[in-house]
This record gives sequence, C-alpha cells and structure tokens, in this order.
Amino acid sequence: MSNTIKTTHRGFEIEYVVDKDKWVCPDLSLENGQLRLLRIAIDRTLHNTRKAMAVECVTIGSFNKVSLGKIVEFAGYHSDWGYSRRHPGYDKNVDKIPQVWIMGEKRQKVDLADCVRPGPEADAFRTLCDVTRDEIVNLERRVREARVALPRLTESDIADLIKIAKDTEDKVDG
Repeated sequence: MSNTIKTTHRGFEIEYVVDKDKWVCPDLSLENGQLRLLRIAIDRTLHNTRKAMAVECVTIGSFNKVSLGKIVEFAGYHSDWGYSRRHPGYDKNVDKIPQVWIMGEKRQKVDLADCVRPGPEADAFRTLCDVTRDEIVNLERRVREARVALPRLTESDIADLIKIAKDTEDKVDG
C-alpha cells in the first residue's frame, strides 16, 4: 500500500506524504499541511511568475483606442471570420490567431496582433489618434451647428396641402 495520495493543480503534481503529514508540490518546492493552502500557494507562485515575466505593450483596440498595458499570460488560439479583414496577411481558413491576457486599465483578452511595442512609433500613433479624434469631434460639432442653422419649413410653406387635407376631412366627416 502506498504512503502517498496524488492530485494535480494548474498542471502541477501534488502528493500527500503520510509520513510528513503534509501536502507537497515537488516541482515548485512547496508544501503545506492543508491542500487548500497549498493550492493557494501554487496560484500565488504562478501569479508572481507571470507578473515578473510580463511584457509591456501598447494595445490598439476598437476605434483605434490606444492604451498601455502588460501581457501577463498567453490565452491560446482562436479563429475569427473577421480577423483577416482587420489583419491582412492572415488566412482565416488556415491560421490560428494567438490571444493574450493584458493587464492595463482593465484585464482583457486581446489578439496578439493588436499589441505593439512601446516606443516612439507607438507614441506617434497615439498622438495621431488623439489629434484625429479631436478633429472628428470638432467636425461633428460644426455639422450639428450647420444643421441647426438651416432654415426650416413652416406650415405656411405647406398651406395648400393643409387646406386640401382639411377639405377632404370635412367631406368625409360631414
């Protein structure tokens, strides 16, 4: 009969050593008297490792929203019918699209192709997006003001149509 009970957590083998009365994770050199606390220790170790290995990036999101963040974890692959339109060079029928978890303003999963290296080019793009967004806001304001300034039709402009409608109504009712 064996002196150990085995299980896994996050891909790491955990064993209960009866002689020591402890749960042990040999791959991470962790041990604890309670399995729950050992699992928490494994999670913390993995979190700290990912945090230390995080890669700084600039993400370009919807409507060219640019934000700073850190890639903290590889999220796997997916396929998306619209991806090849957004990212030329990818064949939607063949290529797997890598995704990553980003920690920035919020935690989010993004396509790796939407991440760029921080630097002067990314800063210039961000500035361009900010300036362009301001220009769009100003143009929309000008269009709104021009629309409000347009002369509107009044009832006097359609007086003949109103008279015909009232006459027809009187004949139907009368």
